[in-house]
Amino acid sequence: MVDYRSEQAHTIVLFRDILKRYGLECLEWELAVFKKTLEKDLKTSVASLNLHKIMAAISVADTDRFWNDWHVFHFVTQCLNNNVPVASHIQDFSVGELMVSVDIANSIRRELGKVSHVPEFSDEIAKFIAAQALEAGVWFLPNPLEFAQPYAAKRTCVCKDCGNHQDYIEKNDKICYVCTEKYDTESLKNFKADRSKLLKGKGTNTVIIEKNPIKGVASILDKYLMGSIEEFDINADSICAAKIVVGLEYLTMRRKQLQEQT
Repeated sequence: MVDYRSEQAHTIVLFRDILKRYGLECLEWELAVFKKTLEKDLKTSVASLNLHKIMAAISVADTDRFWNDWHVFHFVTQCLNNNVPVASHIQDFSVGELMVSVDIANSIRRELGKVSHVPEFSDEIAKFIAAQALEAGVWFLPNPLEFAQPYAAKRTCVCKDCGNHQDYIEKNDKICYVCTEKYDTESLKNFKADRSKLLKGKGTNTVIIEKNPIKGVASILDKYLMGSIEEFDINADSICAAKIVVGLEYLTMRRKQLQEQT
């Protein structure tokens, strides 16, 4: 039985229970309705934090804003990490907290099965996560934060012909936007590279620069997780890897907590 009095109750456990009790129609309820209904049915008090976690889960289940709007992501992430949400100022999240937030939100969508889907995260959220990670001294983002990796690494495509600098997120970004007139601001017909210019070799003389190289961190992290090394050296890559390990351990702990409460 779910302990609604305990602030350690997992968000997914709470979400499963309200769906079992009240069905999909409860996704339309307000916080006050949940408080009154649950306390009446359970004949016990419900922790205020758990009500916030329920509302966070409903927000994730009902709309895609968690995946598209950094304000919503910021607010909900607090709840999913067992913290009372504060909207008055930006919170600093650890890499572990970001991992847990993404992991729980995606899991909630999967809980809904065929009636829903797991959206892709927008560039806005990817940039927010990357900024938070960089602030914490982490620039390599493994699963489930891999979608934000290009922004954390700060990959830039530099055109050797015109000197243009542009973000390198996907393979298509290796083509210079300026030399191929990808963004035609006069007609606004489309945002595709001019094929005739591509055929002439325009826009292809580019190089990718990674401000925050990830190979060193990835190698150290892999060796540690495989048991090849037991301690981290005192250098930038090793310290970054150590912080990621702490995040992964927190993610594992929260997943184990869910299993124990199920």
